[in-house]
Amino acid sequence: MFWHPTTDKFGAKSKYTQTWKATDRILVQVLQLTSSAPIAGDYDGSAPTLRVKNVETGSTWTENWSSWSMNDWCTVKTWVMTGWSPGIYVMLLGDMESEPFCITAETELLDQTTLIQYSMIDNRRRMDTAFVVNGTRQFFDFRVPGGFKDDNWAFGVDNAQFTTSLYDTVDVHSHEMLMKTFTLGNSEGCPVWFADLLNRLLTCTYVYFDGVRYSRHESDVPEVNAEMEDLRSYIFTQTVQRVINLQPAVENANALRLRRVGEEEDDYRIADVEGETMNRSV
Repeated sequence: MFWHPTTDKFGAKSKYTQTWKATDRILVQVLQLTSSAPIAGDYDGSAPTLRVKNVETGSTWTENWSSWSMNDWCTVKTWVMTGWSPGIYVMLLGDMESEPFCITAETELLDQTTLIQYSMIDNRRRMDTAFVVNGTRQFFDFRVPGGFKDDNWAFGVDNAQFTTSLYDTVDVHSHEMLMKTFTLGNSEGCPVWFADLLNRLLTCTYVYFDGVRYSRHESDVPEVNAEMEDLRSYIFTQTVQRVINLQPAVENANALRLRRVGEEEDDYRIADVEGETMNRSV
């Protein structure tokens, strides 16, 4: 969700409305801080009220936070939206209103999107989000317009070679690499804050595009590939690299988390199943 993302007064607003599938897990999180917190924030000791509005019917209702005390100065407030009926909604967080978003079951629309799911290995790497809540790793969902095109593959190799006295070349070691360019935004483009969040989430340990794990390629960042004329709407490209050979046990556990298998008991998402030591204090 995006709250007041831009102050640009020039050009028309992007026509793209963020689209979700009903089974996506929209996770909203607020860090409630005390005055002893070592990071900047709101110290009034209360979390903002979260309300949801159905734009089509005009009805508004309040949702309840789940609360977890991470340490002496931070309480994590979370709420999950999933399984809702198709429609246009906005979220009201305190006195802030999010950009409208669409929940749909239309295959033609969803086929033009990619579900990005991301999480961090612990709570020490970032100060603005808690990815491990009460011993359970949380994955955030972010459905975006766009995907991978076959003509945007790039091939590489990391090798060292030895040349014999007869000028035969022999690989001492060699490993292939495959880089892909993710296109963010379809024909109508998307607002600039989609690229901002993509750049941020690629700092995470675990990033999955439609269930396949990728990481940022070197220091590549989202670049504007096309700009919609007279609109604050853009098409971005981001180079990523497939992650294949790291920690099979962790990948198997994450696969269950991404599928939300056994969500009722949450046992499948407890960090101990993958042999990791989770430090829950920031």
